[in-house]
Amino acid sequence: MEDCGWWGRAQQLSRPVDMDFVRRVYLAGKRIECSQQLSVVKFPSAQWRAYAPQSDLPQERYWRAMHADAEELHRRVFREAFFVLAQSRTLKLSVCEAVSYAFRLLGRRIIDFYGRERWPLAPLLYWKFQSALQQRRRVRGLAP
Repeated sequence: MEDCGWWGRAQQLSRPVDMDFVRRVYLAGKRIECSQQLSVVKFPSAQWRAYAPQSDLPQERYWRAMHADAEELHRRVFREAFFVLAQSRTLKLSVCEAVSYAFRLLGRRIIDFYGRERWPLAPLLYWKFQSALQQRRRVRGLAP
């Protein structure tokens, strides 16, 4: 921390605070290494709605679990991470597929920002979903 500093202020950065920190670690010539012991748990604020007044923040539950039985929390977090990663399709992508996947995610983010229920997206997205659903039915051998 002496060489890299603490978390930056989000209002002053051009990237997310965690990405800014990792960048400063890299620029300082430091390394972040993998450990067999659980030492850090990061909770993405967007996923947990950390800034929403009525959000259910996970940090307190994890803090209590860590104090109650740190080894069990360690096993639980690694087990959950293992199952999530084992189900991920993105681990097997080529570079072209990964770029395509990234652009699809960007498109989804833009759509989410604009609003999926707003015109003209709502009928278009409904049509797209129904078309894909029909195609999947055919592939499975089901009637359309």
